[in-house]
Amino acid sequence: MTLIVKEIPPRPLKEWWYEEEHIDFAPVYQRKGSIWGIPTRQKLIDTVLNGFDIPKVYLADFTQSERSLDTAGLPYAVIDGKQRLQALFSFFSGHLALSRHFVLFDKPMLPLGGLTYQQMVHGFPEVANRFASFRLTVMGVITRDEANINELFLRLNSSSPLTGAEKRNAMLGQVPELIRQLVTHPFFVRKIGFTTLRGQDSNAAAKLLLLEHAGNRSSRDEVDRAIGSFVAAMEETENVDIAHSADRVHIALDRIFPLFRDEDYLLSAQAQLPVIYLLASKTDDSKVGNLRPFLSLFQKQREMNRKLSFDDPSYDHELAEYEILNRTSNDQSSISGRISILLRRFAVFNIVEDDGNFDNLPG
Repeated sequence: MTLIVKEIPPRPLKEWWYEEEHIDFAPVYQRKGSIWGIPTRQKLIDTVLNGFDIPKVYLADFTQSERSLDTAGLPYAVIDGKQRLQALFSFFSGHLALSRHFVLFDKPMLPLGGLTYQQMVHGFPEVANRFASFRLTVMGVITRDEANINELFLRLNSSSPLTGAEKRNAMLGQVPELIRQLVTHPFFVRKIGFTTLRGQDSNAAAKLLLLEHAGNRSSRDEVDRAIGSFVAAMEETENVDIAHSADRVHIALDRIFPLFRDEDYLLSAQAQLPVIYLLASKTDDSKVGNLRPFLSLFQKQREMNRKLSFDDPSYDHELAEYEILNRTSNDQSSISGRISILLRRFAVFNIVEDDGNFDNLPG
């Protein structure tokens, strides 16, 4: 079916707020929410109240077509304009107030700074009505083909800095869906300590899937570029091998899940996750319980070594090499170099752990 884009009959902004529960804000191609900070959201409310135009919002309109793509069972799904809608609705609901420096251009003497919508309704109803009656331009997108929606999303965001993870998430095929399944694993939900607002968890999961599928073959290709090619190549195919690779990642995450704390500081950097994953995969069950104590010690040794001068007798040159490799963390040679260092030091750690003689630990 061809793509049809047409304006939904104009209605006041407040009516769209009433539709909030009928809009899917999290279709698979969307960015994650809460990216806009408070000042940016306040600026949008300022723009509306002072009569300036704002960009169109694009919604998949399932009221006008067959609903096979309506996975949430709702009349609408956001294609573009998620942050704008969330900011506008949060002002209606009282979760966002005007900036304390807000000025209404045509009535600058009104003390509106810092007010919520509800406070404006009671104190300045005419201004509140100006916001509630604002006519938002909403374009309805009608299609039965998910590829059309994904392509429109990417084109609408071509001038904005979508991350690699966000672009991959909008692709079709088996691999993006496998990645979306991986990030629902409790390890990603509970244990990682880095932010996930721009798909960082999806990016990390994609790296693990690629490493598992490629068998950690030595290459100097950047991992991010390899992931993009990998996803694109799989976009129109169903591949049993990649599905099995995803199963192995799930099993590996099940194995290391109990080792780490919730939002563990040892998992606060994306760059460390592939090498920790590989280290665990090369560790037998009798020693896997030593992984977190070793990684905690290794982290402390790195921090101490950074404070030492190059000519200090205690300066650890291997740790310095690790830091250099860590700066190009997406290069496969960097991963290989770091895992070699970790394996060697972990072997020493296990020997010392068995002997109980911690004086022989490196660093």
